[in-house]
Amino acid sequence: MKQKMVAIVFLLWFQSIGFAQSAGSDLQNRLSSFTSMQANFSQTVVSDSGKILQKLTGKMAISRPGKFYWHVQKPMEQIIVTNGQQLWIYEPDLEQVTVRNLQEGISQTPVYLLTHSHAYLKNNFNISYDKHYKDGNWFDLIPKQKNDLFGDIILGFYDDQLLQMQLDSSLGQHTVIRFTDVQINPKLDSIMFDFQAPAGVDVIDQTTGKS
Repeated sequence: MKQKMVAIVFLLWFQSIGFAQSAGSDLQNRLSSFTSMQANFSQTVVSDSGKILQKLTGKMAISRPGKFYWHVQKPMEQIIVTNGQQLWIYEPDLEQVTVRNLQEGISQTPVYLLTHSHAYLKNNFNISYDKHYKDGNWFDLIPKQKNDLFGDIILGFYDDQLLQMQLDSSLGQHTVIRFTDVQINPKLDSIMFDFQAPAGVDVIDQTTGKS
């Protein structure tokens, strides 16, 4: 009887490992199907008590490897851009641009993980199918190392097209990002990912400590 229980436990463990590996491979296949993406987005942040804290809408684009464009249009304009090395955060109402090294400003760009290689995701996240959805189109990414930015990340697909991203922060906040009018593999001008500060705005360069 004891041997049977050990065998059952081992079998369940082995199946769970295989299931996780298949989820990781499945996610990799879906993400590797495109090298660029462009879409409109809506972003809602909800507190742990269910109160809506923030609603944003705008446009986004990514280009692999490592390039990212995030333009919040409403309610207050903000543009976040990276070329894979530097990160620009432009706030028109403040007439200010902040420049950071990418790794120092990565908290500003949670969707940036979509521009990474499969090796990055595999090395930094435990990937499984999300247990709340049974259609195999939702993936749960749990960071292997705890951080102060976010906990679980959930990616949702429809017909292999990314439509939703959910993030749970360490503060208990829940963020849902929905993508619409998605274009896969559009031709994107590289200048989109090298931000040029408008004339007259303050530039705070945190890569050198100068402003």
